[in-house]
Amino acid sequence: MGKHVKSGFDGEKLKAVIKQKGIAQKELANMVGVTECTLSHVLAGVRKPSVTLNKMICVMLEVPEDEFLVKPEPPKPEPPTEPVQDNAVTAVHESTDKLIVQLDRMERKQDRIEMLIRSVQNENLKLHQEILKLKAK
Repeated sequence: MGKHVKSGFDGEKLKAVIKQKGIAQKELANMVGVTECTLSHVLAGVRKPSVTLNKMICVMLEVPEDEFLVKPEPPKPEPPTEPVQDNAVTAVHESTDKLIVQLDRMERKQDRIEMLIRSVQNENLKLHQEILKLKAK
């Protein structure tokens, strides 16, 4: 059915919502257009549903699309191996800012050069056309 959900899928939570809504698994499978076996595998965690199947299940059960998706825990920050000096960080930021300004200037100069090249090319084309007209006479 296409791409599968990237995060984990909570089949147990889906089972609970199906039970709460009083819908049989076979009925839900028919509603979303999959076999009962496919739905059973999703509920058991044997396979992840496709993104489309997840959306269809959520629509049929009238729950948010991310209702059954397991949100990964954010990674724990690693403690720094040595303390970072504020002066060093400030110097790096200042250097970065200067480089960004320089890069911006260079890009503007490059744009101007490209415009000049196009202008010269247009003038060159006009001169060639004039030469052809003069030769034709």
